[in-house]
Amino acid sequence: MTVVLGTLKTMNGAKIDLSKAGDMVTIEKAVVTRATLTTTNGAVHIIDCVLMPPIKK
Repeated sequence: MTVVLGTLKTMNGAKIDLSKAGDMVTIEKAVVTRATLTTTNGAVHIIDCVLMPPIKK
């Protein structure tokens, strides 16, 4: 699996950090527990918590 590290833009325009340490990939504070599960319309990555969009001020 190729991991693009750094800051990424989400569908709602928020920015999230993606990083890797050894074999562990994190998105913000979420750890990717299963990567690249192929579906009929793309791929899914399973993480260990819910990512919430930032509260707009």
